Amino acid sequence: MLRKAWEATSLTRLGVCFYPFYDTVDKFHRRPDSDARREIPLQTKMADRTLSIRKLNHRIRQQHRSIASSLLAIMLCAASPTFASDLSGRVSRVHDGDTFTLAGQKVRIWGIDAPELKQQCGGSACGNIARDALQDLVRSRTVVCTQVDRDRYKRVVASCRAAGRDIGEQMVRSGNALDYRRYSRGRYRDAERSAQARRVGMWSGEFDRPWDYRRR
Repeated sequence: MLRKAWEATSLTRLGVCFYPFYDTVDKFHRRPDSDARREIPLQTKMADRTLSIRKLNHRIRQQHRSIASSLLAIMLCAASPTFASDLSGRVSRVHDGDTFTLAGQKVRIWGIDAPELKQQCGGSACGNIARDALQDLVRSRTVVCTQVDRDRYKRVVASCRAAGRDIGEQMVRSGNALDYRRYSRGRYRDAERSAQARRVGMWSGEFDRPWDYRRR
């Protein structure tokens, strides 16, 4: 029974790594009680070895966590788009009311949504009007854009300024773009209310919001 108890506790708990000691332990159990004192050194040695293995396992787990964290950081950096520092310079091309090319990068102005180029608003070509309004804001000026994100079209999404003024806010305030609340969280809400109250730009008549127009 003593042998079974040992097998159920010591060997099971300490694992197969101590199996080579099994025969020696078994012999000790078969000896007279007078020799029982010889079990103490062996138990002490096994306990010390168990402690050493636990410390080793703890160090290995710490190293694994450190390696895993480093690999995760590398993977995230590789998978994430590289956020450039501020883009600045002269706009080389205006594509529509919220997109232009700056420093070789196609930039989508953050927080606003302008009419699509072919969009009509109450009979007026509001898409072309919005593009021309943006062109007027950036023409012959140094534009500085701070990147916020990249969209699914790989465009730089950025908050941009010209002559120290927020381009997005000016587009919304003139009624040539709307506050894109889905992303702006109401950043240009007051500018939009001002344009609506003055009935300028798109607010001068009926129009479809750009995001609704795109769903058609």
